[in-house]
Amino acid sequence: MKSFLIMLLVLMFAPPAEAARVPPGAGRLYTAEEIRFVADTSLRTRDGKEFYLGHRVELSKKFGLSFGIEDKGLVLAVKGERAYMLLPNGEQLRDLQQESLLPDPLPSVKLTKMGKLKGNSGWIVLVFRPKQI
Repeated sequence: MKSFLIMLLVLMFAPPAEAARVPPGAGRLYTAEEIRFVADTSLRTRDGKEFYLGHRVELSKKFGLSFGIEDKGLVLAVKGERAYMLLPNGEQLRDLQQESLLPDPLPSVKLTKMGKLKGNSGWIVLVFRPKQI
């Protein structure tokens, strides 16, 4: 119970990590990060904003086209913001689940075939682009 209280204090007073993002520029390959909604939680930030369980995905992009996708797993994201934090593990996670603040068991997430196809759509565009005259 003591560890649960410590974790709760950490969640309440620690600012969530900001998602790092490199702006696209002049055709450089850059990484875009997406947090896809998975489930609501009962957790709140110290400002009273709600956390949700999200699926973090990184896309490698160039000229706005996706050339790769990587599954980064589950995160706790803040509703209405780009901020998120990694899920706690071990005893802290079990404590949050026992207090019904997080789903138990955690939902299983993985990239679908369509998600993988969209995440690599840039390659399809390159292969099937119209031939120049």
